Amino acid sequence: MKKSIFILIFTILGLNLFSQTSKNYEVLNDFVNFTNESVHGLLIIHRLLENYNQEVNKYVDLPNSKMNNINNSDLPLNIFEDKDHWFYETTPYELYEKLKSCKPVIGEKNYNILFPIVKNIYETENKINSIRFRISDYIYKADLTKKEDLEEIYSMLENAVDLYDLFYAYELNLITSLNKVYNYPSKNLYIDLYEESIDLLLAVRAKNYENFEDKISLLNKKIKEIKDKTRYSFLTSKKIIPLVEDIVSIAKEINNNSELPVEYQLYGKDYYYYNIKLIEKYNRYGNGFIFFLNNYFKKNKI
Repeated sequence: MKKSIFILIFTILGLNLFSQTSKNYEVLNDFVNFTNESVHGLLIIHRLLENYNQEVNKYVDLPNSKMNNINNSDLPLNIFEDKDHWFYETTPYELYEKLKSCKPVIGEKNYNILFPIVKNIYETENKINSIRFRISDYIYKADLTKKEDLEEIYSMLENAVDLYDLFYAYELNLITSLNKVYNYPSKNLYIDLYEESIDLLLAVRAKNYENFEDKISLLNKKIKEIKDKTRYSFLTSKKIIPLVEDIVSIAKEINNNSELPVEYQLYGKDYYYYNIKLIEKYNRYGNGFIFFLNNYFKKNKI
């Protein structure tokens, strides 16, 4: 019997917010916000799916342990709609509805480039939300001592992996398309810091550790440059720099092949460090440094 290991890798949207100087930029920000807020929902579902995978692993003599206490009953029926706003100030659904009618602001040409990608992201995340119930219902009804029932659950988990990969592909497409519509902001040390940080993160995602030590050194160098520049806001640095320093510390753990917690040994170091240790230092889910960096760009109209 195929003993699948449920591997989900997701990412943040690799873009900075644009300055709030016109209605056009505000709408472009909403494309970024929609995707970032969607990623927030993806991680919540990811934690659920980890539990499902652990539940079925024990029936095939694989290591298993409950990783969190999240259940479907604890969450909104649709995480991305979140009618009671448990997880969002502005939900992906609300942002999507807003983007539907943005053509007069950004123009038909740009709308036809950007909105179809957002529509694909929207449809994909709804499929991911649905599959959490399909897997949960099947586990409840199935006889997990039967090979065919186990195979069906693993097949659904693999389908979830495919949907996450599809979301990521659409996300990359949106990044490329937004860069065509809007020129990247002029460089400053914080953007350099962002780019070096993302480069390190994506190396872990791709399991590519060639020159990994050099990436750590470059990121350390950017941290030092910002600390040495008095013109940068102390309060901004106080929020951002400690999180990026945490990223450096985690990267050094990876480089030193530190021992993994027992519950993640089956998943491997790439999965553990990317999904569990690193992401929260970057993205919306954990109030990572990009959250504060975006606020810095808005406040200073960069």
